[in-house]
Amino acid sequence: MEKFFCFFLGFAFPSHLILQQKQTKRDMKTTNRREGILSKTEYDIMSIIWDINHSVSAREIYDLLPEPQPAYTTLANEMRMLYEKGFVDHFKKDGEGKTHHYIARIGKAEYVRKAMHDVKRTFFGGSLRSMLSYFIREEEISEEELINFLHEMEAPSQPSPEEEGQISTNKNTPSSGGVGGGLIN
Repeated sequence: MEKFFCFFLGFAFPSHLILQQKQTKRDMKTTNRREGILSKTEYDIMSIIWDINHSVSAREIYDLLPEPQPAYTTLANEMRMLYEKGFVDHFKKDGEGKTHHYIARIGKAEYVRKAMHDVKRTFFGGSLRSMLSYFIREEEISEEELINFLHEMEAPSQPSPEEEGQISTNKNTPSSGGVGGGLIN
């Protein structure tokens, strides 16, 4: 039996947990596009956009990509895919010719929340208990670490800006051109 792993948000999952049948690379791309799942390269690009937190050109993204950098045309194709999936919007600034600037349409916290929900549904049949027990076993969390974690979870916490639905007021975002003034981060 073939052994292969599916990588998702930096974790490797044995394929037998989710795959009943082998999918072709083309099927996986179609599935990813439909369900809004980011590939590793797309996630790296989105991380740069999220970290910058304002409009950015493909050239600026390219310069910030880790080595080995893909060909610039590959990056342009990835940006097109991110636009088609609805993760970014793009616009042109006056006086900058053909240069497109990109801005995130979905915040990192929202993406991670949706992605983890998909992990729970896809890999663990929607069971939070199964998902947590998997990570506890795989990460070899000690009883002491688990108790400390549970105590931290009991303590009241302040909601993050993403949880409160805080709206970003990006000054680098044009007020027209299809992007809009405020995007939820």
